[in-house]
Amino acid sequence: MNYINTESDSRYRLELGKFISNYKDWDYIVGLSYKNNIRNEKIGRRKLKNLYNNLIKYDDSIDGIFVNEYDKCFNKIHHHLVLNSQLKDYDLKYRIIKYWKNIGLSDIEKFDSSLGYGNYISKHIGKTEVNSWDFLSNL
Repeated sequence: MNYINTESDSRYRLELGKFISNYKDWDYIVGLSYKNNIRNEKIGRRKLKNLYNNLIKYDDSIDGIFVNEYDKCFNKIHHHLVLNSQLKDYDLKYRIIKYWKNIGLSDIEKFDSSLGYGNYISKHIGKTEVNSWDFLSNL
């Protein structure tokens, strides 16, 4: 596994973090992990797509960016998301938790722009072939 960390890669991640933070006034940050050792990014993208398709049934304006990332032991991937949704806070949380509970764990919080979440979720982008990002609408 290649772990890439050149100066230009670091600069890219910093700029990407700024882009993610400033792209929209995000409503939520979401963390999604798996019970099983999912190492294949295509499987992770498919599970995210299914979650996204489930959420747009209730809010067709839902929008977001996701980041795929290996855990610190490189055993399995997990996802970070930033979301906008017209759903009420409790409704969005309920729908994500209900959908993801058989897949793994979910953590949903209100977005706070002062915490630098864009930089946090982009810190490993490009370091491995799995550490990638995209818009939910591209799934």
